[in-house]
Amino acid sequence: MDKGGIGMLLEFLQEMGDTMRLPVTFIIIEFIGTFAFAISGVRLSSTKQFDIFGAWIVGMATAIGGGTIRDLMLGLNPFWMTNGSYFICCALAVLAVGMFGKYIIHHNYTWFIFDTIGLALFNVIGIEKTLALGHSYWVAITMGAVTGAGGGIIRDVLMNDVPLIFRSEIYALACVAGGFAYVVCLQMGLSVEISALLSSFSVILIRILAVKFHWQLPILKGVDEPAHDEGNILRTILFFFFTLHSSLFALHSQTQQIFDENVRTLTLTVDNDPTKPPYLPLGGRQHIDIEWDEMSHDYKRYVYHIDHCDWDWQLTDGIFESDYLEGLNDQLIEDYEKSFNTTQIYTHYRLSIPNRELHLRLSGNYRLRIYEEDADRDEVPPVLEARFCIYEKAAGIIAQLSSNTDIDFNSQHQQMTLSVGFGTLPVVDPQRELKVIVMQNRRWDCRVENLIPNVRRTNGVEFTHNRQLIFPGGNEYHRFEILDVHRTATGVDRIEWFEPYYHATLFAAQPDRTYSYFEDQNGVFVLRSADDYDDATTAEYVVVHFFLKSLRLQGGDVYVSGQWSGQTFNPACKMEYDDVNQEYHAAILLKQGYYSYEYIQQEGLTTRTMGSFFETENEYQVLVYYRGQGARYDRLAAYNIMHNAR
Repeated sequence: MDKGGIGMLLEFLQEMGDTMRLPVTFIIIEFIGTFAFAISGVRLSSTKQFDIFGAWIVGMATAIGGGTIRDLMLGLNPFWMTNGSYFICCALAVLAVGMFGKYIIHHNYTWFIFDTIGLALFNVIGIEKTLALGHSYWVAITMGAVTGAGGGIIRDVLMNDVPLIFRSEIYALACVAGGFAYVVCLQMGLSVEISALLSSFSVILIRILAVKFHWQLPILKGVDEPAHDEGNILRTILFFFFTLHSSLFALHSQTQQIFDENVRTLTLTVDNDPTKPPYLPLGGRQHIDIEWDEMSHDYKRYVYHIDHCDWDWQLTDGIFESDYLEGLNDQLIEDYEKSFNTTQIYTHYRLSIPNRELHLRLSGNYRLRIYEEDADRDEVPPVLEARFCIYEKAAGIIAQLSSNTDIDFNSQHQQMTLSVGFGTLPVVDPQRELKVIVMQNRRWDCRVENLIPNVRRTNGVEFTHNRQLIFPGGNEYHRFEILDVHRTATGVDRIEWFEPYYHATLFAAQPDRTYSYFEDQNGVFVLRSADDYDDATTAEYVVVHFFLKSLRLQGGDVYVSGQWSGQTFNPACKMEYDDVNQEYHAAILLKQGYYSYEYIQQEGLTTRTMGSFFETENEYQVLVYYRGQGARYDRLAAYNIMHNAR
């Protein structure tokens, strides 16, 4: 552009500045802010699959919403009514997303970057315009926050989301801090332009630090109005216990949980192999089947809902459903079949993920809940909850196991030495960006987390001589098999019929003093019957009696535990002590098949109930979660499974 053209542009901007009572610098800032906010609105509308016109409307509302509210509060005509250039600016934002969608839509940082830029620039515009009208500093700071955050509120309402300003994330407060920075700079005698630059920088810096370090404001938790009818009271009590139970479940999470007493035998099967853990590779062709029985022949209209979770199984806040899910959530489950020729009737339900209606886009932890179609989800707990993971192969894991530990040698423990390579991950601060989880035998309740590496390299970290990675050796799992209710098999002493169930009595176990090897499945179970034909609907339900011969043990209650028990300390699997026979006993209703199990106490150990030996074969899982700077969800960047060598 020649000098004459530049002069005409500056003259045009100066005229606009005079009209709007703003310097030329601020007119430029306002256009940049308008474009940035419009990009953020268009980007979010793309996640809801809006058409071009809808995206333009959302971009316009985001870009001019805050300024419109500000001008109306200041008694002015909205700025965009005197200049149509803002409509063109928003149209350019739609065009930019259309042309560069590969870089704008599909990157998680895009929305945050443009939203933060728009927030910072519009905050400055609101402050300066208010001061130009002769208002006090506190009014100017307030109008700056309104200008910066108002468009975002309108955008989120149009997107049917809770406005970001009403969540715990630092958002409008960053505008207030930027406003104070602007006022302080002016009081120090700095120019308006420099004050605006420093104010914008402070808003951007606060937003980046708040996201990086998860700064949040305290959340106020209100109290619902008490229910006045007996049904509401019952539902409220039920939902309270579900919420309490879910909180405990999050702390000691396994892969499954049943909340409906009429539902049994929840299984998660990967590629028709019930021995595999519930982990799927991102973008792979594998699938996971979630199956369960409802103990009647009455058809239940079940729907499923899937949520993305962070590394600690808390719901991911900051991403939309369309970010992690392609297709439709809350769909009816139509794959079901009634039991045939069994003493106990039931209906078997099956759901496969992914399916024709739904595919998962992101790696990480996923929580699937099953509800009855007409259930009020705010008052009634789900029928069941299943958890599974989608993993990437973006990082490397190398682990070694040894019985030569930092606390004993060839005695009762096993220790892991672990190395994590960054691979393709742009790791800057591994302590904050990586979460490494180590488990033994798929038990989330005894997982090791918050590991601190003692060796840091440019391409990875190492965990050596780390006492957190010392695990009790435990003992080989017990096992039994019920293939035919008329004949005993492995681990079963006798099977008898007592109306209305078959009862299987297992051989009594007792604590071992020496180690004996036998091949086990580390808590896994496989549903099977003698006919090996359609086990899902022809297998019987049997009351299985477990016995542990022992004097009353110190260390608290004893539980029967396995992958099939759903949770480590399932109340239904708690054993009662018989003082007369000096033994622990539990009776549990189970479906025919092969089961491996152990007896544990409340601290999760088998030392007193089964013994603990360094020779025991155990399965270990290592999960590496990654959340880069500014990212809004935890990726499961790597996963590995291994067994200690015998």
